[in-house]
Amino acid sequence: MSVSIALVTPFVFLRDDYVFSPHPELDRMLRVNYRKHLFRRPNTSLLTLAAFLDDGYDIDYLDEQYGEIPFEKHYDIVAVSIMTVNAYRGYEIADRFRAQGSHVIIGGIHATLAPAEAKEHADTVVVGEGEEAWKQFLSDFKNGRPQDYYYGSSTNLDESPAPRYELLPNDYFLSPMYGKEVYSFQYSRGCPHKCNFCASSKAYGKKYRTKSIDHFLEGVEKAVERSSGDCVIFFADDDITIKREVGKELFRRLAEYPISWIGCADIAISDDLELLKAMAKAKCEGVIIGLESLDGDILQDVDPFKARYFKNNYGEIVDRILDFGLPIYGSFIVGFDGDNKATFERILNFVGKHRIPKAVVSMLVPYPQTAIYDQFKSQGRLLYDRYWDKCTGAYPLFRPQDMSPEELTEGIYWITKMLADELSNRMLRM
Repeated sequence: MSVSIALVTPFVFLRDDYVFSPHPELDRMLRVNYRKHLFRRPNTSLLTLAAFLDDGYDIDYLDEQYGEIPFEKHYDIVAVSIMTVNAYRGYEIADRFRAQGSHVIIGGIHATLAPAEAKEHADTVVVGEGEEAWKQFLSDFKNGRPQDYYYGSSTNLDESPAPRYELLPNDYFLSPMYGKEVYSFQYSRGCPHKCNFCASSKAYGKKYRTKSIDHFLEGVEKAVERSSGDCVIFFADDDITIKREVGKELFRRLAEYPISWIGCADIAISDDLELLKAMAKAKCEGVIIGLESLDGDILQDVDPFKARYFKNNYGEIVDRILDFGLPIYGSFIVGFDGDNKATFERILNFVGKHRIPKAVVSMLVPYPQTAIYDQFKSQGRLLYDRYWDKCTGAYPLFRPQDMSPEELTEGIYWITKMLADELSNRMLRM
């Protein structure tokens, strides 16, 4: 007899009652922009775990980006993957299925950051990476002795299979932003950087690991085949270029395929002109770079690695990357100690001066188990005990040092509007 299993992705951003920001105009703007430029991506992690399920399992992939959850249906196992922003919704889903007799297992980055909290809503919690823990859970469940917790180790990524995208229809991948299908793949895990606001290393560790290029391209080839070639590959990684020599070969190989790509890299790519050429030749749609701040002292506290590049002139570095034909998606964060109301205009001027194609400015979010969370909590600066559903980057969660929460929110609204106007004006001039 087969085992019925639901792989569940909660999603909050499309709900009519969801609040992106307490600022009414900012909330409206983000709601409209999100739906207009909706970039839906099926859950890469859950579909990777689906590759370990053989014909003895009846699999349903349930994702609130694409439809409602069928709570009337019974499943033997319900696996829920949660990030911090959708954790509460994930718990609601878990509670309902659990009340109906399903064995609920919760994983994902927030479960790793807050395992005891997740356990209040689950029979089993996975802490850390999922592949080995998932295989052990399936074996234990089959033998009638599933454990409360499974602790995932650092996975050999060549033993991590490509996501089972064949379980889903092609329209799940169609992006209004690009007018074509977008497929997400993970090439690497781990990050050696020490950004004080980032929780990634808590989930994947500080040691940087990659798939072999041949193994990674197996997934790309499947995406090319099912999309008839014209698709975008999204790297679901924190940084795809830490190992530069391997990165060069990866992009040389990618250039052989009829695809384009988007992914995150760090500012250090500016040091390697050969790498920049290879990235551009592979048809880059956008390289997401965390510039974070334009204040050297703030960067020194946030991440000394970035601070070194700031001292070498951020503007020249950005220009160099753009000159190679790599469209930068610049990411900035405001709310660090030292930021004030003048920070917003400084960022806007920098983006305009260097003609950064796209920039996003977010509020600092103190995620659990990060250094910035511990600092703000010890200083009594957090505005809420639990605020996971407010982790949008547009909702004030703490008291900034040099402005009020209201001034921070107003500044985010102002610069979001100004950046949107700047982009519209550029397009009109083209």
